[in-house]
Amino acid sequence: MLDVFATFTRSARWLVRALALLALVTRPAFAQTPANPAPPTNEAAPAGAPKPAPGANAPAEATAAEPAQPIPPSEAEAAAGLTIERIIVAGTRRLTQEDVLTYLREHAGEPFSPEKLTQDVKELYNSGFFEDVEVDLSRHEEKVILRFLVRERATVQGVLFVGNHEIDSDDLTEEIELKPNTVFSPAAVLRSIQKIRDMYAEKGYFLADVTSELIPRKENEVTIQFKIVEHGQVTVRR
Repeated sequence: MLDVFATFTRSARWLVRALALLALVTRPAFAQTPANPAPPTNEAAPAGAPKPAPGANAPAEATAAEPAQPIPPSEAEAAAGLTIERIIVAGTRRLTQEDVLTYLREHAGEPFSPEKLTQDVKELYNSGFFEDVEVDLSRHEEKVILRFLVRERATVQGVLFVGNHEIDSDDLTEEIELKPNTVFSPAAVLRSIQKIRDMYAEKGYFLADVTSELIPRKENEVTIQFKIVEHGQVTVRR
C-alpha cells in the first residue's frame, strides 16, 4: 500500500513540473522597448521656430571676377603726339649739344613719338661716346620738353708698355686698336691685348702674358698701361 502511494506521489510531482514548463513555453513574447528611444527623424519642427534660409547649407558660390583695371599709360605714352617745345642736352665734356642732337630723330617743333625716343637712346649708346644716357620728359602747356643727361666715356690720354724687350713700343702702338686721344673702350683694350699676344707668338714667344691697367687722369682722361711678361722663346724641334 505504501509502495502504491509513493509511486502516485512521484507521478503527481512530475505532472506538476510538466504543466509549469508548458506554461513558460506557450507564454506570448513581448518586444522590449529601449530605455532611451531615439527621436524620429521626420519629427515636425515646433510651431514658431525659424525656418532655414534657402541655400543656407549650400556651398558658397564663387564671386564673379571683377573686370581688370586698365594699366595707366606711361608719361611718354601720355605725351605722344604733343609738340616738342625744346630738347636740352646736359653732361657733355668734349662733345657739344649740337654733336648729340645729330644722333636724334626727335626735333623741336615736331610731334613727340615714344618709339623715336627709344631709337634715339639706342643711337647714342651705339655711337660709342657715352657710358650712360638718361632722358627726362616734362609737359608744359600741352608741349613736351626733353632733357638728355649723358655721361661721356673717358678719353685715352696715352698708351704705355712695360716689360717689352723683344718688340719695340712704337711697333706695338702701331698695331693695337687703342690709340691716344680716342674714346676709351673696354672691348678695345681686350682686342689690343690679344693683338700683342699674337705679335709675340709670331716671334716664338707663345707663353707671353699681357695684362692692362687703367690709370685715371684729370678731365675724364685715362692712361692705359700694358704690362708684358715675355717668358722664354719656344722652339719647335722637327
